[in-house]
Amino acid sequence: MTKSHFSIILPTHKRPDTVQRAIESVVKQTYADWQLILIIDDNSSDYSAIEKFTNNNKITVLKNKQNIGKNASLNQALNLLKENNYQGYLVFLDDDDWLAIDCLETFKEVIEKNPAQNWFVSQRVNSLTKGPFTINNTGRDIIRYQSDMLIHRTFTGDTTHCINFQIANNLLFPTKIKNAEEWLYFAQLSITQR
Repeated sequence: MTKSHFSIILPTHKRPDTVQRAIESVVKQTYADWQLILIIDDNSSDYSAIEKFTNNNKITVLKNKQNIGKNASLNQALNLLKENNYQGYLVFLDDDDWLAIDCLETFKEVIEKNPAQNWFVSQRVNSLTKGPFTINNTGRDIIRYQSDMLIHRTFTGDTTHCINFQIANNLLFPTKIKNAEEWLYFAQLSITQR
C-alpha cells in the first residue's frame, strides 16, 4: 500500500462493467498522488475485465469471499488505512460513478486554499443532461451537512466527498444496514466537526 495524498475507496458488487469505468477514471487523473482501494464484495469471477489494473502498485484489491455489504466493505478499507497510519484524504467512489479527469487536482487546489477545512464535496454532473446533478441552494461555499443536507435539504443531490482521514479514522459505517444509508456515517462525522 502506497502513501498518497488521496485514498480512493471503491467498493463493488456484481458490476464488472461499470467498475471498470470507475477505475479508469481514477487511473487517468491529472493529479497522480493517489492510491485506490478496490473491494470486490462477492469474490466473483466476473471481474476478469479489471485484471489489467491489478498490476498497478497504486491499486490495492481486497476480495471478500462472500457478500458482506457495502458498508462492511467500506469499513475494511478504513481499517486498512488506519493500520497503515494513513495521513491524507479519503475520496469515496461508487462503482457506477466516475471521477472527472481533474477531480483530485481540483480537490488538492481547494484544500490548499482552505487548510482549516477537513471535509469537501464536489458537484456531480448528470451524464444524460450534462448539467449539474448537485444543487447548492444555500448561497454559501461552506455548508453544514446536518442542517443544509439532512434537515433543510438546501444542498441536494449526490456528491463526491473528500475527507481528511484524521477526522474520520475513528468512525466506521454502520454494518447493521448492509447497503446504502451512508448518510448515517456522514451525519456522525458532521457531529465531530462542531
